[in-house]
Amino acid sequence: MNNDIRSLIIKESANSLKTDGLKFSVDTLSAKLKISKKTVYKYFSSKQELAIAVYDYFYNDVNGRISCFTSENLKDKVLFLLNVYFESSLMTHDEIFNKYALNDSVRSYAKGNHIKVWNRICSVVGLSDETAESAKIIVDGAFKELRNNAQASEKVIGFLVDCLC
Repeated sequence: MNNDIRSLIIKESANSLKTDGLKFSVDTLSAKLKISKKTVYKYFSSKQELAIAVYDYFYNDVNGRISCFTSENLKDKVLFLLNVYFESSLMTHDEIFNKYALNDSVRSYAKGNHIKVWNRICSVVGLSDETAESAKIIVDGAFKELRNNAQASEKVIGFLVDCLC
């Protein structure tokens, strides 16, 4: 039972952070789960502990999805990986860390995993280090804009796939 509540808190935190972004808080989490803030802190002694658990959960899921994805078509692979990279960018942009004052170890952990997703994209596409660096600037810039206009994500990601393939 205790593990179920802990897992539920982690899952809902990850979902809320992805969907609500900067609106996410322990207060809103408690309200969504219909539990007290005190209950959240019974399972996680600090926001940092909760954050690490959320990023563990998120990147275990991401890595599992990447490992299970199969397609021979390069465009399909790049489309899938860019969508995953966009999800990851929603979880790692600087504003999240500034709002929650999460410590540097949480930021480093999340950003390190985000970079691993980018490296997988580069590997699939066969980008050289020099080209990968330029492509990352373009993709990250596009995704920064998409955080403010998520409705355009499908069209923009499709355009980026065409550019990378």
